[in-house]
Amino acid sequence: MFVRRGSGTSLFDELKRAIAEILGVNPSTLGDSPYDLLLKGSEEAGELPLVILIDTASGRDSRVSRDDGSLLSERELAPKGFAIGNLENCRANGG
Repeated sequence: MFVRRGSGTSLFDELKRAIAEILGVNPSTLGDSPYDLLLKGSEEAGELPLVILIDTASGRDSRVSRDDGSLLSERELAPKGFAIGNLENCRANGG
């Protein structure tokens, strides 16, 4: 799943749009909890892991300037059973 950072009003909004796209539903029908969104996405993925790529939306002339740190941090979702990583962590660990 690809989250197009900078395409919505917040990272949560962009995540919601991406999950709605894979579920084939309107984003307004989904809840307002990051945990619930990821749970729905992982249920749709079935036995495969839900992989989320977050990158700046194509066509933007500048970087996204807002602070999305809280949603991107492990503190937000890891305690609830989601493994959170990023490319820098993967590279550092040989992945």
